Amino acid sequence: LEDRKEFLLNCFNDFKSTHKEELELFLQELDNQAELKRIVEKKEELNKLLAKNEENRISTRGKLDEVERDIQAIQIEIQKMKEPFENLCKQDSSEVFKIESYLVNKAKELGA
Repeated sequence: LEDRKEFLLNCFNDFKSTHKEELELFLQELDNQAELKRIVEKKEELNKLLAKNEENRISTRGKLDEVERDIQAIQIEIQKMKEPFENLCKQDSSEVFKIESYLVNKAKELGA
């Protein structure tokens, strides 16, 4: 058994020494394949993140559009509420002007 073990060890060492370059290339190829697999997995992960990012961008754009429509609707409502008030203010100021004119004229008549 010991002789057999030593024989196999010698055979392995002989094989290693005679095929060293081939073994190194084989091991390098295994490393390259493992690295390639990691790169592909990373690329897939990045593609998923890009897709999620695009999905979020579209969702955000939709929400912004909705907010802009809401703002425009509010601005229209504010304008509708302002118009009667502005008209009332214009009427009030013309009434005030009429009263002032009347008082000035009366004061002139009375000799003030």
